[in-house]
Amino acid sequence: MNTKLRKISTAGVLSALIILLGLTNLGMIPCSPTVSVTLLHVPVIVGTIIEGPVVGLVTAFVFGLYSLIRAAISPAGALDPFFVNPLVSIVPRLLIAVVTWLVYSGLSKIKEMPKIAGYIVSALLGALVAALLYTILSPIEALPKTIAASISAFVACLLSIFFATDDKRSVIAVSAFFGSMANTVFVLGSLVIFSKGMLTKEVAILVTSTNGILEAVASIIFTTAVVMIWLGYSNRHISRLNEIKEED
Repeated sequence: MNTKLRKISTAGVLSALIILLGLTNLGMIPCSPTVSVTLLHVPVIVGTIIEGPVVGLVTAFVFGLYSLIRAAISPAGALDPFFVNPLVSIVPRLLIAVVTWLVYSGLSKIKEMPKIAGYIVSALLGALVAALLYTILSPIEALPKTIAASISAFVACLLSIFFATDDKRSVIAVSAFFGSMANTVFVLGSLVIFSKGMLTKEVAILVTSTNGILEAVASIIFTTAVVMIWLGYSNRHISRLNEIKEED
């Protein structure tokens, strides 16, 4: 497939996915009765990593435009009317792609990451995943807290090993983390500026350190899974094309 056509197709599919996740609420993961995390920004991060900054920016623009239109048509919260302002709904979303690409391209230039760096990154990611899983499992009354903690720790250990054994996975995970945090920080920061005091700096910091971290962990899991599957398919496809050329 032509590179330009592939990029257009990828941007279109990911943009449609954002709208689908938003309209169906499938992009919201309930972690507790009071905490939910969103996955609407994950297609932006995925598009940026697999196809570059242009696809990421296009997808991010669609995400921001969707937020603006939804806020204008059916505002659901006290802060939603402020998303009609493009400086709140669109510009921060564009910065998701910018931050993701800067981190991903920068780390990808490192030919061989020091082992200790990989271990530290993997340990941190494992700890964050454990926190996310425990937050999801602990409210379940039928599940004892010790079992919830054990499951969270076990899965986190497996994922730590998964990331530690491949530098590429670690790079994708770190890029997803910073891309997700960019969404949280820049959106909340813009609301602090433009919401006329309805969102204070203290509340924004609290939300960033709770929901923001959980969303970043969810982004790591989904982004890494999607990108690794995509890269695996692409590599097999390229190998198959080379085999056909050699046969000819």
